[in-house]
Amino acid sequence: QTYTTQVGFYEKIGRQVTIRGRLTIDAIGTLDGNVSLSGFPFTSSSTANSYGSIQFSLGGSLAITANANLSCLVAINATKGNIKVWGSVTGTTNLDDLELTAGADLIFSGTYQV
Repeated sequence: QTYTTQVGFYEKIGRQVTIRGRLTIDAIGTLDGNVSLSGFPFTSSSTANSYGSIQFSLGGSLAITANANLSCLVAINATKGNIKVWGSVTGTTNLDDLELTAGADLIFSGTYQV
């Protein structure tokens, strides 16, 4: 895949990492399967059940069910998060590459522990 915009920022205070960024996809390319955000600056905590979360303030040009929302689960001991689609009709599923289109625009922010 190629990006029109691919930027990220972070701040670490103690064990808490706050991240924010924007991705605008120019071309899908060879992306296949579940979509994730990767390249986090620090590995998340390995403590059981210490998941982090990332919220999306913009999710444009996506092929998802109307009124569905995006979130991202930062698993334990990881440097990436799996993007989830959730809504009253579909429940919770992983965002699949087929739900992205050229021009997809994601603005996000969130926190996790190290």
